[in-house]
Amino acid sequence: MTIGKAYWKEGLSRAEVVRVLADHWADGAFCQLEKVEAVKLDNAGGEWLSELKSRPELLWQRGRVFHSTAEVRWEPCPNGPDRFRAMLVAEDAIAPPGDGWSTHHFDEVRENRVLLWGERRPGDHYWREERIPNPLAYPVEWTEEKTMAAIETRDYFQSGVIRLTRFVRVVSIPRPEVKP
Repeated sequence: MTIGKAYWKEGLSRAEVVRVLADHWADGAFCQLEKVEAVKLDNAGGEWLSELKSRPELLWQRGRVFHSTAEVRWEPCPNGPDRFRAMLVAEDAIAPPGDGWSTHHFDEVRENRVLLWGERRPGDHYWREERIPNPLAYPVEWTEEKTMAAIETRDYFQSGVIRLTRFVRVVSIPRPEVKP
């Protein structure tokens, strides 16, 4: 059985959040970024991280960077302007990002998958969903066999209840069969 850990801390500056991201970034990482006017799901490549390290003011208001071994997420803190609450989540033995980080242990971790909105068809450059007026962009390879996108996740349990879900990677998948 896999055991999970989460570390969190409030009151971090943008530069401190960027430092945690840099310390726990890995090749093949993805990011989900949010601000009032936009949400973005994309690759979090080395160029993105380098630019963020040199200009922490580019850090979006809320987001997460995730890959196969860990996720770092952040959101605005209610206790001051330009301050953030950050969390590091992983299954493996991982050290806290620094002093003053709170820790929570989970007694079980299970793999899962969340389907993303829309489907991509031949000739389209984006995924489309009738109920959403804008095209959807997902950072995955598309093939005629794999027309849908999903996020592979890990659910963290405490006493048999899911307490936290961490993103692992964005993948393209075949359309699931609908059973009558």
